[in-house]
Amino acid sequence: MNKNFASASPAENMVLAFFLMVLFIILAGYTEPATALVLIPLGFSASIVQTIAGVVQLKNNDIMGGNINLAFSVFTWQACIETLLKALQIIPANTAFIDGWLYLMMGLLLLGFTPTMFKANSAAALFIAGADIFFMGTTYASLFGSATVGFYAAWGLILCVVSCLWQGVGISLNDVYGRTVVDFGPAIIKSNTNEAA
Repeated sequence: MNKNFASASPAENMVLAFFLMVLFIILAGYTEPATALVLIPLGFSASIVQTIAGVVQLKNNDIMGGNINLAFSVFTWQACIETLLKALQIIPANTAFIDGWLYLMMGLLLLGFTPTMFKANSAAALFIAGADIFFMGTTYASLFGSATVGFYAAWGLILCVVSCLWQGVGISLNDVYGRTVVDFGPAIIKSNTNEAA
């Protein structure tokens, strides 16, 4: 009897697309700052789904995917709880310096996973490239107070959103039809034969 769960990756990708699209609109300045309060319920729900997806991936022996999802659920939890605490005036409105160090740690971790994602497929590469741009750019913007860099860093989220939509739909349809309906594109970095052996 198969005790593994079905993949939770489609749900995780879909919810992350919702969250990241709204976050982009807020960070790029396309809406009023007060609308950032939507990150409280959206971040809360995204955090729960991402945490569950990470647990399911670990249950299915996906060490890398499960641990990345669990670790990076901190990002959505942080957006949710930090926004709530600021709204309640429990913490200062400006936490950029602390956030910058958090984003630096996340960015460095993602840079470590980038070569592996580039060897997987185009959809995974698109996500990690966007995440690298966002986290490293937002680190600089937060630590050095550069609104211009912050604006351009936010555009990395669009790459992540496209990847999330691509994978969320693709993984689901490919499983339903038992064949490749949505292709995830070729690897950006080809593995050499020595690595494959």
